[in-house]
Amino acid sequence: MARPCAWCAEGVPPEEKLWLRESPTCGHSACTACWARSVNSQSETARGEQQLCFRCCVEGCGCELDLTFLREELHSCLLCGQYQSERSLFTNESWAGTWHAACEHAACLPCLHKHIDGQLAKCDKQRFLRVPCYAPGCHKVIPQTLVFEASDAAKKLAENLDEQHNTTKPWRFTFQLECPLCKTFGWLREDIQCGHVACETCWTKWAGSQLATMPVQKQLRLRCCHEGCECEVDAEFLRKELPPSFVTESCAWLADEADKTLRRLGTRAWRNSASTQPGPVCSVCREHQVALLHDPAGAGATCAGHAACERCWATWAEGQLDRCLSERSIAVRCLAPGCGCMISEGLWLYLAARSGQLAHMQQRLARRRRLQANILFPEAVQVECPRRECMGLGYLGFDTVMCFMCEYQWLPEDGAGGAPAEVDVEQIMGLQVKRCPKCQEYIEKNGGCDHMTCRCTYQFFWSTMRGYRGGA
Repeated sequence: MARPCAWCAEGVPPEEKLWLRESPTCGHSACTACWARSVNSQSETARGEQQLCFRCCVEGCGCELDLTFLREELHSCLLCGQYQSERSLFTNESWAGTWHAACEHAACLPCLHKHIDGQLAKCDKQRFLRVPCYAPGCHKVIPQTLVFEASDAAKKLAENLDEQHNTTKPWRFTFQLECPLCKTFGWLREDIQCGHVACETCWTKWAGSQLATMPVQKQLRLRCCHEGCECEVDAEFLRKELPPSFVTESCAWLADEADKTLRRLGTRAWRNSASTQPGPVCSVCREHQVALLHDPAGAGATCAGHAACERCWATWAEGQLDRCLSERSIAVRCLAPGCGCMISEGLWLYLAARSGQLAHMQQRLARRRRLQANILFPEAVQVECPRRECMGLGYLGFDTVMCFMCEYQWLPEDGAGGAPAEVDVEQIMGLQVKRCPKCQEYIEKNGGCDHMTCRCTYQFFWSTMRGYRGGA
């Protein structure tokens, strides 16, 4: 097992355990990435106090780090000056390949991305993609493979230059230098829906300004950043065209979640606004929703236009479970005021999949339908259970009738009226017991059907105390 990193408390994989570095001052060990984060977090304080010393990254350890350890084990980005682990820096020479030579300068990926995109305007104007090194006084160029690794914009520019080189049409500039919003120069990103362009910074800032309202107003897509344009910004544009950030990833995630909701609602989804506009408002809870739920297969044409959110529909249906129990069927009325239509079975099943109470009622109804569909006992011999809280049924043809849902039993001649009261019940030490009609021995019933057999072999019905098969 590799030793755990003291700073991030994560075990270093066996193939990377050589990256665990030990401070010669105190002996504490951590991975190079954690040493770099610790040093960078102390850099501002060290500069403010005009001190060039850094403490160990382990909490509670006040030992100073040896400067030789910092120079040998950690490396700083040439552009931002931040310490990085060696694996976090991109050295030009390591990307040059066998037949090319490059300098040994190194930088982190964000700085490298910014530098390369800043040079693309000049490359586009020269019709030649060669990005110079960022080190002052260095006359070498950054290897092409590293340029493509750090910048997707460079890939697109190379593709455009190749297309222009292979065509007979007059070459024209495709790289717009000035952002129409912030008036800065750089690589512009185009929204394929409307053709409007802006720099990465403006697109990201616009996404950040809309991030707070999108989940509240339930917009399906981010709107274009140009004023007056209602075209949507696709989630793939946010992921692939803009630098990774919390803002762009969040907006793309919200768009994906909205799509999942629409797919889940299917044909029952109702939305009357554009994808970049606030979603419809539920008539019950008055909150914006991605889409409202309606019943396209409802009993009436007007009922199909009655819509509400999923939560309000489920709450409404749960409030009518007593009616379903009394009618022993799906008896849920449309929630629109004055509408007497019953909801369709499709909407009922959709709501039952999202409500525990409705799901339980659906299970009871499904079991009742299976009992009704028994080919061995047609409808003529089916008898409703007399218990009001049960929706089961029994079959005639036996000495007693038993409900196949609650297992309550009654005599056929008693009819399907109210359940008869228990007779001859006695309380012994808190237990409900009865005496055997023959031997008078106490018997406790803790489950099973109504047919009882005493130790004296006498058989009787527990609820009525009558003898089994006409016994005395």
